[in-house]
Amino acid sequence: MDPDVTDIAKSELTEPQPTRRGPWKFWGTALWGVAIAAAWIICGALATALTLIRLAPPTDFSQDELRAFVFSHDEVLISAIGSGTIGAFAMLALAVWLSRVSLRDYLGLKLPRPRDLIIGFCGLVLLYVPLAIAGYFFGPLQSSKYMINLYHSAVTSGRLPLLAAALIVLAPVSEEILIRGFLLPGWAASWLRPGGAIVLTAALWALLHRQYEVITMVDVFAIGLLLGWIRQRSGSTLATILLHATQNAAALALVAIFYPPG
Repeated sequence: MDPDVTDIAKSELTEPQPTRRGPWKFWGTALWGVAIAAAWIICGALATALTLIRLAPPTDFSQDELRAFVFSHDEVLISAIGSGTIGAFAMLALAVWLSRVSLRDYLGLKLPRPRDLIIGFCGLVLLYVPLAIAGYFFGPLQSSKYMINLYHSAVTSGRLPLLAAALIVLAPVSEEILIRGFLLPGWAASWLRPGGAIVLTAALWALLHRQYEVITMVDVFAIGLLLGWIRQRSGSTLATILLHATQNAAALALVAIFYPPG
């Protein structure tokens, strides 16, 4: 064998090979999830503090007055949410880059098949039937009252476009990319397998909606199971983003039609 070829072969054997090629499995995914959440909180808090320093609110504010000041200034809210989202997605991109899997493949950023969307839409309609029946017999549920109050407050303060953007764009994109795009495939590649990962991500997603009553949280959990199954079936997180956005848009539209301000 040619000496040069032998040297090249030896060097390839002795050079350190990449240690990872694939999802982060259970603990790696969990730890990266914590890091992503921490990045969101830290970046959002820093942006809020810097914006407040620039706006120079009165220093004798009580905690409640300071909270009211923050929520009455769009600039503070936008900088906090925007910076938090940028920080979280930067950490997410780092996690995917270190996995040596392309961003598109890891997060499922591919166009969904029409039949998967149709199945998802039908599933959402069926899962909303129990809530509609409960609301009919017992009046608006706590979740409905929460959305009604949110809508009325947005209309009164002139923030309806911001609310719509948050519910229809920001929440579906950020929640689905993190939960169904990143956490689910990582946990599905572990001892949990796809079924366990779907259940775990649905439970985590339901816990993010603790402002609701039990029956609505159960329904949110069921919707999470549906979205997780669609993600696993189609391989597309864009499918779950579209379904999630449609669900939120429909909820906002129903509130606007049946519970107008005044």
